[in-house]
Parts: sequence; C-alpha cells; structure tokens
Amino acid sequence: MASDYKAVLNDSIERLNQIIAEQQSLEVELTKLRQFIFATVNMLPDDERASFLNGLAEGTVAQEANESNLSEAIRDILYENPKVSFTVAALRDSLRDSGFDLGRYSNALASISTTARRLSPKDADVLDADGVTVYRAVNSRSARQRHAERRNLKMWREIFGETFSDEEINNLMKTDTSGMLQAAEEDPLRGEGPSTDE
Repeated sequence: MASDYKAVLNDSIERLNQIIAEQQSLEVELTKLRQFIFATVNMLPDDERASFLNGLAEGTVAQEANESNLSEAIRDILYENPKVSFTVAALRDSLRDSGFDLGRYSNALASISTTARRLSPKDADVLDADGVTVYRAVNSRSARQRHAERRNLKMWREIFGETFSDEEINNLMKTDTSGMLQAAEEDPLRGEGPSTDE
C-alpha cells in the first residue's frame, strides 16, 4: 500500500516539474509574442494599426485589469490587518468576505498565490511559518504612505477616469496624502510592530 502512495507522489512531483517547465516556456513565448506584435503593428498604416490594437486590447486589458484589482485587494487586506500573517487560503477567505468577486478566476487560489508573490517587497513581507508561506504588510511609514497614495490615486482615477494623467492626479493628491498618512498612523489597527523609515 505504501508503495502505491510513493508511486503517486513520484508521478505528482514529476508532473509538477513538467508544468513548471511548461509555464516558464509559455512566459518566454508570451514575452516574445508581445514584443513581436508591438514591433510589427507599428509598421502598419494608422487606420489598420488601430484595428489590430483594439483586437489586442480586448484580449489583454481585461486580464491585466483583473490582476491589478486582485493585487490592490490583497494589499488592502494586508494593510487593514498589519499584525496578521495570511496564508493564500486566508487571503482567499478574506477576499471573499470583503465581497471581492473570485468567480472570474478559474483557480482562485493559484491566482491569489501568483499575485501575492508578485507584490513588491516594499509592500509585503513573505515569511515561512512552519513550512507554509505567509504574507504580511510591511509596517513602515513609507510603506503605509505608498499604500495610502495608491488608494488615493485609485479613488481619483475612479472619479476622473482618463481625463487627467497620473502625474496630474499625483500633483492633485499631494495635499490629501499627508492627511491620509496621518490617519493611517493614528489607526490602532495598523499594528504595534516596529515602524521604520526606509
């Protein structure tokens, strides 16, 4: 009986390694295709170029927006609970509890895991707790300030859409950011860990 489990385990490890290799290969191919498409589409006349770019946008923009929304939602959860270390499953549960729509992801845990791993080291600490990877908000003044600025930019972007550039919105935000940072520092939920400046 034990040999059956070993055989299944060996097969599973072999399959995992194959999938990782395939994923890496697909990422390289994806990068090459994007570079080729963007280089080639610039050789087309303007009227034809727009048609191809619209077709490309339909397939990629929605996915990128979903990933961006997911990473912001994960950051929000981490910064709203700075003393808590989250496993991927706990992040999933918190996202679900917050009303985030996980139904658009065919494998929510995999999407959350990938997105959490891609968070900037300035935003999230990646820790090992008894062999399980956990994520926790970086508890520093500059990390809280970046998070407040991102949330503020998102709010202004929702209000103004694409009317203004990010630079113009960031200039508009400068007066609001200090108040948001002060509120974040006064928030008792922000954690009692060391607060360091980077």
